[in-house]
Amino acid sequence: MKSHLDGIVVEGERVGIFLLGMSEEVLLESLVQPYKSEKRHDCTVYLTKHMSFL
Repeated sequence: MKSHLDGIVVEGERVGIFLLGMSEEVLLESLVQPYKSEKRHDCTVYLTKHMSFL
């Protein structure tokens, strides 16, 4: 089974299992604990050890 952090980048499409434009709900289901969230300006930023999502 491939790791969800396999790092494969498909330009304009995805990084690992994280698709560009995926919904916040699907993103949160896919994130591995622990992660933090911060409010910045008009959006929420989700921070993991190696990646950040706006």
